[in-house]
Formats: sequence, structure tokens, C-alpha cells
Amino acid sequence: MQPAATTRLFVFTTAASAQRYRNVLAAQHFKYGQSGRVFLCTYEMYAQLLRAVCKDDKATLSKLRQRDLGLLLFGEPSSAEAEYYEATLSKESLELHRLATFQGYQHAIIAEFDRLSALDEGQQDPGSGVLRWREAFGINQVEWRKALGTLFETKEGEGKRELQEGDVYHLIFFRCTDPHGLAEAVADAMEKLAQILQDDQSDVPLIKDWWFGQWSDAVDHRDVRDGKFHGSIDAKGPLVERFPNCLIVRFHNPAALRTYYEHPQHSEGRERIFKACDPHISRLYSLAREPKLEKEAAAIYESIEAFAGRFMFRADFLEHNNLDLIVRGRSSPFELPATR
Repeated sequence: MQPAATTRLFVFTTAASAQRYRNVLAAQHFKYGQSGRVFLCTYEMYAQLLRAVCKDDKATLSKLRQRDLGLLLFGEPSSAEAEYYEATLSKESLELHRLATFQGYQHAIIAEFDRLSALDEGQQDPGSGVLRWREAFGINQVEWRKALGTLFETKEGEGKRELQEGDVYHLIFFRCTDPHGLAEAVADAMEKLAQILQDDQSDVPLIKDWWFGQWSDAVDHRDVRDGKFHGSIDAKGPLVERFPNCLIVRFHNPAALRTYYEHPQHSEGRERIFKACDPHISRLYSLAREPKLEKEAAAIYESIEAFAGRFMFRADFLEHNNLDLIVRGRSSPFELPATR
């Protein structure tokens, strides 16, 4: 059973992601908000906190930036029977280690949480930017919007406030006579591209996530009608008929997308996917690699892009950047299990 004095910090990359977890935060506050604490912050604020507690320990900093961390104490710290544990959760595994005591970064994190515990509900720490949850955030749209604004809006000139950039969605639509070959090429390329990090100083993946799908008869709603006026709905249209395959790649921000566009590994993955769509494009790639045509390589690649326009096109979209819309979005249903 989780102790009532539990302190939890939730970290979000965008206001939209915080909105999705709003019910989770409210449930955690109901459970731990009195004896314990519930805090939230942006990823940038969390990274700054980790750098402060890890100091020059780059290995630990790298580990903690990619994992959820839990520090657990059973018993009184002064007691010989006290038990200390560290739990870390990554995308691949949950690890639990018993410790002799908390020390180093563990002690520093606990000290920071003790400091933050002095915050009133709804108050933001001026140093770290961490915000303490209050009950009104879960039930009052105006208060919740203010909270998101406190975390995610940045001040511009003349007091104007702008919402930090949200996720970017990179969409590519394809036409291909060999759908299976295209799917294989996409899977192979994206498996490698998903390993690229944002920069040399980061262990955060450049790609947030990706999805690939193909139109099929199962989603060909040829006879669907408007529920009120009963007119036919065009659920397919000429776009899907011409380009029935779609790859969606999600990034943290526009800068990450630009890095992705220009990364050498993306060039390799792009080539494989293009060749899966139309093998004739191989001739242009061969020309681009000719040593005697090195000065013309950029122009030849632009010819490759023009040729690829026959069987694909791209479209990039920025997650809507309006808090008034975000707070009206859906939050994932969540309830803590009943205690026995």
C-alpha cells in the first residue's frame, strides 16, 4: 500500500500532454495531496532540476532523464530497521534496488522535494518553476488554464505571452505497387532513425514516436451517411485513392523536425523508402554518387525529389497552440483502485 505521505512530481513536454493526464493528477492529489504532495512541471524544468542534483555525474544524469524515478523509505530514518529502495522505470524494464541509505543525488532529490513541500497548493516555485497541484485544477477550467499558462506560456515583448511550441507531426503519403515492400522499407528505416538522439549532449530520442498505416477495404466506408441530414459522406476521396499509404512521425518541436530532415541517416532511410516505391529512382541516386559529378550532387538530388513527387508528398503540422482549445480537450479517464 502506498504511504499517504507520498510526494510525486509529474513531468510534461506539452500543455496538451498535461491535459491528457489531468484526471490522473486529480486522483493523485485526492490520494496524497494532504499528507503528501503532488507537483507538476515541464520537461525543461525537470532537466534543470536533474542537472542541479547530479552536478558533474553525467552517467546518472543520462540514466535519470530516460527513466521514472522512485525513492522509497520504509520505517523511520533513524531506526536500524529502516529500509531504503530506489525504483526506476524505463520503456523496457522496472528495476528495484535496495540501498544502505540515500546518498549523493538521491539525498539531493529528497532535499529538493522537502524544500518544495513548503509551497502552498497552487503555488509555483520561483527557482525551479515546479507547480504544486491544487484541487481547483481538476474541476475548474479557468484555474486549470491559468496553471497550464504558468507552466507553458513564455513572456514575449510588451508583456505578451506565447504558448511554447507543441509537438510537430510529419506526415508522408505514398503510392506504391508493392505495399509489402514499402512496409518493410519503412519499418527498417524507422527502426534505425528512432535511435537518433536530439544532439550530442542529450540522450533524448529525436523522434517521439511514429506510425505507419495503409488504406484497405476494412476502412472503405463507401455508404455512410450524416447522422442528422442523412446525406452521403465522402469518407475516402481522391487523396486516399492516389496515396493509400501513410507514415506519421512525431517530434518534440520544429527544431527536432529540421534536424530529422537533414540527418544523414534519414537520407539513407529516405533512399530505401523511395526505391521501394519506384526502383527506377535508383538511377538518379547512382548519378548523385558519381565522383565526377560531385559538384552537381545537390542538383541531382533535387531531381530525385521531383521524381519522388510522382509517388509521395509530405505535410508538416504543429499541434494546436491555443490553451483555450487545449483545456477543452479530452482527459484520459482515471481512478485509483479502492483501498482494502
